[in-house]
Amino acid sequence: MTSTAAAYDARAADYIAALGSMDAVHPVDRATVDAWPRRLRARCSTRAAAPATGRST
Repeated sequence: MTSTAAAYDARAADYIAALGSMDAVHPVDRATVDAWPRRLRARCSTRAAAPATGRST
């Protein structure tokens, strides 16, 4: 594990201690959160492939 990944893991542990874990949420809410990175990657990939016009699409 890189030092960056270790730092994120440590911060995640802080958030879990303060706010609780995702194990406590409703399954529908969990599915929404779990799907978010896939939707984000699709949008980032689309923007990365767009012509460099200086505008976001």
